[in-house]
Amino acid sequence: MKGTTVIKIKKIIWAESFAEEEEKTKSLLTGLTKVEFYRQPLHEIDADLIPPGSLAVIRTHSKITKSIQPRLAGILTRSTGYDHLTEITGKIPAGYLPDYATSAVTNYNLAAAYSLIRKIPESLKAMNNFSRNGLTGEELESFRAGIVGVGRIGGATAERLRALGVQVLGNDIKPRTQWAQKHGIVYVELDKLFSSCRLIFLTLPLTPLTRQMITYNLLKKLPDNSYLINSGRGEVLNHKDLLRALDENILSGAALDVYNYESQLAGLLQNNNQSGENNIREELQAIKTLIDGPRVITTPHNAFNTREALERKVKRTVESIKSFQQTNIFSAPIPNS
Repeated sequence: MKGTTVIKIKKIIWAESFAEEEEKTKSLLTGLTKVEFYRQPLHEIDADLIPPGSLAVIRTHSKITKSIQPRLAGILTRSTGYDHLTEITGKIPAGYLPDYATSAVTNYNLAAAYSLIRKIPESLKAMNNFSRNGLTGEELESFRAGIVGVGRIGGATAERLRALGVQVLGNDIKPRTQWAQKHGIVYVELDKLFSSCRLIFLTLPLTPLTRQMITYNLLKKLPDNSYLINSGRGEVLNHKDLLRALDENILSGAALDVYNYESQLAGLLQNNNQSGENNIREELQAIKTLIDGPRVITTPHNAFNTREALERKVKRTVESIKSFQQTNIFSAPIPNS
């Protein structure tokens, strides 16, 4: 870019990596500064391994600490959400990936719905004595589905459900009226959505408005034999309230791919390291109980992870890194506000 002094990147720190991603990335590294892969989040990497002028490539568990921030020439999150970077936005160049996993997460939503309503978690356990007691499921077409957050993923989920003959209600801060009319989707208030639908999909971004939006008072409005699937952001849901709704049989089942305090949860599950304030420990214990529950499907923030989406993610990450190396601007910069 004319008139711009391009910062020379000393090292690329690729944090929160996993095996398949690392293998795919290494095949595309031509022309990049030296890349070092780490399984742990950025804040758990020794700061001495991050020389000044480094580019950090992270996911959602990494924190940008005061000791690391001055060492970074830029930071790129390999995620569509960037709420975990709001504190550094505007201070150092930051980028994100606007869309690479819409189809993958939509597939997860449908897979989770089928698994819950056909009682797959209970059926797996019942195989021990080959019993069908309590395993009578339902057919998807008999449900009215409610989608909270009708953006790219919520909208794609709604379209797939409508193609299968399912009635769909939606709730969003910015309703897309023409799109909804085209696909036969009706926008309603949140209370009405929860009181009218037995199959709830949470595909919300995390904002001040959506944080802890889904509480017990909302869950208890659900009809009998309802199910909830969260593939958006864990922080929109109070997991203690969700556990209570399951214990009281307000909900018949739930599928969770995202969680409150994910970084701390990973530490608890990997190392039995439970720390933090009382409210955090209580929430983590509720999540741990949900993980062990008989009617709950839990996955490790993996809804995005298909071969096709992984290839798109890695290619777009590398393209954005190359853009930053050449211009100091990521392909998709995070807005300052």
